[in-house]
Amino acid sequence: MGQKIPQFPAKHWADATAPSLEELELLARQALASLPQPFASLAGHFAIHLADFPDDDVLVEMEAETPFDILGLFVGQGLLEGGASPDTGQMQNAIWLYRRPILDYWAEH
Repeated sequence: MGQKIPQFPAKHWADATAPSLEELELLARQALASLPQPFASLAGHFAIHLADFPDDDVLVEMEAETPFDILGLFVGQGLLEGGASPDTGQMQNAIWLYRRPILDYWAEH
C-alpha cells in the first residue's frame, strides 16, 4: 500500500458527470488507501475488478432479480476462513464493483 494513488479530479457536483470504469477504480483505490491502519491491515491484499454489471452467472448464483440488485461482490476466503494469506494455487481474494448499479444507487440517495 505504499503506492501513491493519484487523486480523482474534484469537481463541483453540478458540473460532474458519471465516472467511467477507470475513474471508479481510482476512487476505489483511493478509498482503500485512506483506510485507517487497523482496518487496512485486516483488509489484506486483494484485487479490485470493475464492470458495468455483474455477469449472468453471478446474477443466477446470487438470485438477483435484476442486474441492478448487486453493487459489489467479495470473491475469496474471508479472514475467518483462513483467507489472510492465500494457499498455493488459491486465487487471490477480489472485490468486484459494478458501476451502473452503484451509479443508480448514488443517484437515488
